[in-house]
Amino acid sequence: MNFPPLSQRSSLREAVPYLTDIARLEVAWSKAYNAADIKALTVAGFGVLAGEAMLTATLIPHPATTMMSSRYPVGAIWSSHQRTGVTIGKSGEQVLITRPVADVQVTVIPDADGIFAAKLLAGEAIGLAVQTVLDEYSDFDFGRALVGLTTLGAFASIATED
Repeated sequence: MNFPPLSQRSSLREAVPYLTDIARLEVAWSKAYNAADIKALTVAGFGVLAGEAMLTATLIPHPATTMMSSRYPVGAIWSSHQRTGVTIGKSGEQVLITRPVADVQVTVIPDADGIFAAKLLAGEAIGLAVQTVLDEYSDFDFGRALVGLTTLGAFASIATED
């Protein structure tokens, strides 16, 4: 996506270095708001997968879903303009934008979960995505992450090899 030259001006980038990422988040929010109204995959939907099928299955992203990674705390910065009581940290964030029902959700998720989500949303098989994340985060709990991402409405359906 191309952004207006305003967010690319070097003086503005120096004063507000996270501006381009906030603009990306706003575009993702708008995409989620205007996305097709389809049901999100539920955790119960995984019941169709048995054993090895779980590892080779891929997940179809919900049309309202965007995963973004920023070296700035853009999820917290954005959220602080939506409601009070938000604490803004100093480190980057993994931000998942979804709309599982009627309201768009902007959720900051753990780094490992963000990498996992990005891999799954790009069409990588669940088993391969798990292994990729485990290579970097040995304590990664893929079951917890998969349930969390699914509960947030990140996926529309499951595709299996037949």
